[in-house]
Amino acid sequence: MWGDAGVHSLGVFVASALLLNLTPGADTAFVVARTLAGGRTVGILSAIGISCGSVIQCLLVAFGLSSLLIAEPRVFLLVQGAGVAWLGVIAVQLWRSADHGVRTLQAANSAAGLRVFVQAVVTNLLNPKVALFFVALMPQFVHPDHATHASPYLLLGALFLLTGTLVSVGQAVMAARLSAALREPQRWRLTQRLSATWLAVLALWMAWQLLPA
Repeated sequence: MWGDAGVHSLGVFVASALLLNLTPGADTAFVVARTLAGGRTVGILSAIGISCGSVIQCLLVAFGLSSLLIAEPRVFLLVQGAGVAWLGVIAVQLWRSADHGVRTLQAANSAAGLRVFVQAVVTNLLNPKVALFFVALMPQFVHPDHATHASPYLLLGALFLLTGTLVSVGQAVMAARLSAALREPQRWRLTQRLSATWLAVLALWMAWQLLPA
């Protein structure tokens, strides 16, 4: 059945997708940090935004556009640099918001649902790990005679999206349970700053990886 769709070894593909989604990275850091800051609803909204970013990346691969990231190293380096800068901005925002009261912060997060969603989409789009997975690994599960067709890439992308959404929402729910125990103002401030520090450290690590050997 899957051969008719132009794909093969789906079990290996799903396992690879799960491994990627479970590996801590920019997307995971963003979902957990936003959940700890704003609660379960904000966390789930972040997870959905991350998934929407994956949809866009999948469509780019399916129609052959994001191969530019591999063909042009300078463009890929630019995307990586933008991802580092973006995480840095989010970290600063979280750190600065740590001084707000719990109720004020919750109200702000509730009113800024769309902003958090957009931030999540952009975070995923600037995540080179996801781009590399789609561009470098996904074609390995497509039959050569279907390599120029969009349908097998869309099918594999849908499977990746399903596994990624389940993992991200699960991370948000788990982080929300932790967040619920940290509603006391001083603990809330500490949570905010720990989340900001986590994102900042990740951004610095990604920046270090960009330095020439």
